[in-house]
Amino acid sequence: METLLAIDPSKRSTAASALSSKFFQAKSYAYKPSNHRWMEMQKKLQANEKRRLPLEKLRANLDSDIKEKTSRSWPDGR
Repeated sequence: METLLAIDPSKRSTAASALSSKFFQAKSYAYKPSNHRWMEMQKKLQANEKRRLPLEKLRANLDSDIKEKTSRSWPDGR
């Protein structure tokens, strides 16, 4: 692996020799996020957020409509 990082091109190994090295031949222990519980929880939270946002906007609109209709103002415009 160190030969791949060599600055001097004459000391650098070829791609074929690099692929035959232990580094690339060893079993990969790839990270699989789908195996973790937190990933499932994150997806559920995002789904809940998508459902909740439209409801909050609807509530805000209803609240502002109610406030406009029920607000009392002075007859002389104060």
